[in-house]
Amino acid sequence: MAYGRPSAIDLDDWGTIAGNSDWSWAGLAPFYRKSEQLEPAGLTGTALDLCPVQKEAHGTQGPIHTSLGPWQAPIETPLLAAMDEVSGLSRPQEPWNGEHLGFHRCLFTIDRSDGLPHRSYAANGYLWPVLSRSNLHVLTNAAVTRILLDDEQCARGIGFVHEGNHYQVSVAREVILSAGTFESPKLLELSGIGDPEHLASLGVPCRVPLPGVGSNLQEHPVSAVVYELADGVLSIDSILRDESLLKQHLRLLQEEHSGALSGPISLMGFIPYGLQVSAERLNETTLNVLQHQSNDATDDAELVAFQHRQRQRIAAHLSDPRSADIQLVGLPSALAIDRVYADCSKLSPGPPPGRNACYSLMVSSMYPVSQGSSHAQSLDPEAAPRVDLGFLKNPADVDVLATAVMVADNIFQSPRMKGQVLARVQPPPEVNLQDVEQAREYVRDRLMSYHHALGTCALGSVVDEELCVKGTRGLRVVDASIMPAQVSHAVLGTVYAIAEKAVDLIESTYSQSNGV
Repeated sequence: MAYGRPSAIDLDDWGTIAGNSDWSWAGLAPFYRKSEQLEPAGLTGTALDLCPVQKEAHGTQGPIHTSLGPWQAPIETPLLAAMDEVSGLSRPQEPWNGEHLGFHRCLFTIDRSDGLPHRSYAANGYLWPVLSRSNLHVLTNAAVTRILLDDEQCARGIGFVHEGNHYQVSVAREVILSAGTFESPKLLELSGIGDPEHLASLGVPCRVPLPGVGSNLQEHPVSAVVYELADGVLSIDSILRDESLLKQHLRLLQEEHSGALSGPISLMGFIPYGLQVSAERLNETTLNVLQHQSNDATDDAELVAFQHRQRQRIAAHLSDPRSADIQLVGLPSALAIDRVYADCSKLSPGPPPGRNACYSLMVSSMYPVSQGSSHAQSLDPEAAPRVDLGFLKNPADVDVLATAVMVADNIFQSPRMKGQVLARVQPPPEVNLQDVEQAREYVRDRLMSYHHALGTCALGSVVDEELCVKGTRGLRVVDASIMPAQVSHAVLGTVYAIAEKAVDLIESTYSQSNGV
């Protein structure tokens, strides 16, 4: 639920990679504001210093509420000072206005305007207010089987299955595909749109050869450093293991809409990679990026050029002192990354037996060069796609993540944290995170997904600047799969901005043809 916007550089990169300047910071900034409704409550005094919101950069009438949580773990005051000291960076002036290097408290998509805080998202923000419209029909528990194309590759409708019965529905204008990063490419492939070799392996006749479908999957890899806190230092762990504290914070939530249970994490920030490593290591990492060979080898000249532009931009990020290459996020609890591969509910199991409450710094590489894929693996439309997140295939990604855990460890070891922490829990103390080889080995072993996957129907390789699928008519994709490159933040706010921009594109299409 973290509400973030990437750096302006990230979105300008989209225009460079995709070859269209309309997809840029300037082109998307109005749509971030259009989708947002910032709640000003709590954004005063010290809170405003730690969460430096400039209201003109935010929306006030959008359907998605954003707000600052009223509670902050006491340890985060010295921790923020340690982050500033170790990084050598000043606080950002406005982290949601295209420049967010440095550390700050963060906004979340939580509606605090009336009653108990609750999640603000697409359903209650966009859908529920218009459910009574006569021209809107929502069918749940239905699965689309394919997009129906005519002989000229124009989308004429869809097939779907509901309660075991198969149906077809025709469209007068166009089909908008918004099934997400994993499912959108699968549906294109089942409709005969994609890489001809993969379609042949499925037994699907190729209607539109488009090698980029399902490739280019990019996800933020995540690791973490966990420290045990000194006696009496409070975190969520303390509250969940102490019945009286838990009752106190439940009462605060119910009666005052505050306390530790009123919102999620608080601190985050971004640092450039090039300022954290030697010139020799920077050069080595950059060479690994530029020499990267994609696992999705292709003879398609357009796709090869697209991939080359991606690598050029990632390499440029690494040496740019303005680039938000590494994210650090403070979590006032123990994280168990080794337990979440199959069950994300086990991410915060509490401190290890016999230990005090803990605090974690989660770290992530924002611009991974390694890529994965998401492809249909059978003709069954209800079968899950075959997903490969592609983590750490390139040593450059290992180096960036290893540097991130080094920085996190230095933050906990800062004199600012004296009296706040006892000892490191993850990795165990015998692991020397200041030794690059040991840091590399640790991040290879302790890794998880950030759930920010994107890129499998990328702008420039699969869809054009209007989000129309290349080689077709009447078919658009509108979801995270169209992002051509990763961005330095959670992608939630960007997905809403893309959707708002898509509305303008669609309205413009039909107003020009006198259809609207």
